[in-house]
Amino acid sequence: MKERISHGFASPKRIPLAKTPTVQILSISNVSSDILEAIDEIAARQDRSRSSFIRRELRRVVAEYQAKEALGVSRGHGGGKRGGRKKR
Repeated sequence: MKERISHGFASPKRIPLAKTPTVQILSISNVSSDILEAIDEIAARQDRSRSSFIRRELRRVVAEYQAKEALGVSRGHGGGKRGGRKKR
């Protein structure tokens, strides 16, 4: 396991690095122009910039997903790779 050393005044402590999930990068280059135009129109109606609108919507989608996942885990349905039944 990789570790990093914190450099404080006391003796150095070993802090394990968090495992980060693999993510797909979303960039303007792989989003069609008609989608970008629609986002710009919606953002303008809300008096927001494109990036502000996208950040807000992504936060909403992630929160919704996390709530569904937490509900599934609390009911014993598992949450993807975090548990649940194994397929055979």
